Amino acid sequence: MNTEKKKILYVITKSDFGGAQKYVADVAAHNVQKGNEVIVAHGKNNFVDSSMFDRILHEAGARIVNITNLNRDVSLFSDVKTFFELIRLFRKESPDVVHLNSSKIGALGALAARITRCKHIVYTVHGLPHLEPRPLWQKAIIKIITRITFLFSHRVIVVSDKELQEVSDWIGVKRKVVRIYNGVDAVEYFPKEDAQKLIASRIDVSLEDKIVIGSIAELTKNKGLIEFFPILAQLKENHPNFVYIHFGDGDLQEDLLKETRRLNLQDTVYWLGFDENADKYLRALDIFTLPSLKEGLPYALLEAGLAGVPVVASEVGGIPEILAENRGVVIPINTNNMFFNQLKTLIEQPAKRTELGSNLQQYIQETFSKSTMLQKTEEVYDL
Repeated sequence: MNTEKKKILYVITKSDFGGAQKYVADVAAHNVQKGNEVIVAHGKNNFVDSSMFDRILHEAGARIVNITNLNRDVSLFSDVKTFFELIRLFRKESPDVVHLNSSKIGALGALAARITRCKHIVYTVHGLPHLEPRPLWQKAIIKIITRITFLFSHRVIVVSDKELQEVSDWIGVKRKVVRIYNGVDAVEYFPKEDAQKLIASRIDVSLEDKIVIGSIAELTKNKGLIEFFPILAQLKENHPNFVYIHFGDGDLQEDLLKETRRLNLQDTVYWLGFDENADKYLRALDIFTLPSLKEGLPYALLEAGLAGVPVVASEVGGIPEILAENRGVVIPINTNNMFFNQLKTLIEQPAKRTELGSNLQQYIQETFSKSTMLQKTEEVYDL
């Protein structure tokens, strides 16, 4: 392995702290510890007043650069300005490695890095964008852009075997692509009783003798939360002794609050917003749900499993690779009755919940270690 110190420049579209930002924070901190010079460039923070992402990076010793015009939404004017910002940044810093994260910055950054003759361009795909629920014409265009991004990159990291299989027949990219699972360390979880008391005090509802279902996810379209409401409403009719707790914020927050009121679920569904310590509350849950329409390899699911919480989640991205073989319950998207029935079964069968949670916890400990992820990513950086 090449031990020469490097300048590594990470670029990511958003600074709202989610799975992709956790990934960048972990690999950036690791490379600071290895003695490399680390820079992280990102766009604006949309939902949280103080950036948890920036604070973690600063504490790790990374230098932070704000890309003024970069945001997730497609805007020709802003995107052109972002493209030239990237060219100026790459020329100024002359990094040994440019590591791009997210589909939008992948496309803009890979082209800018090629123009400025960056030595080594790495692109991590946190979920292939053409697999998102979109009109077919949009999927076709996005797939072409993604393939071009792969061609411009020297190495591409995908986070699941499903995505590796999806791109395996793309011309000119097969030898560039490597699958590296996301990895997690043990979290200092609150004990179950303490976590439930803390949540109960926040929602002003006793959780004693209740089944606590919940999730940690951004409030965005891809998380399938609007589509999840009929399941929660049906569940309330059959098992009124449950509550649903959700940590996270996003652009659908007002829509979700309105839907909660419309379906008269205010005494059942609680939106707790963004919380830096959300993962510590996971043992409060009896069941963790993730009804996503699109995922890569979700950190929140890994952390829930590491806490020993049984999971019911959509059959998207790398989720089936985590939950297969009696480690959880995987549900095809747009099958609300199946999702409801599986939740109902787990509510009524505590022994099954324990079995699934234990199986998942053991598998995550064995397969999704943070140290393995960091080691394999470091190997990708070797020139």
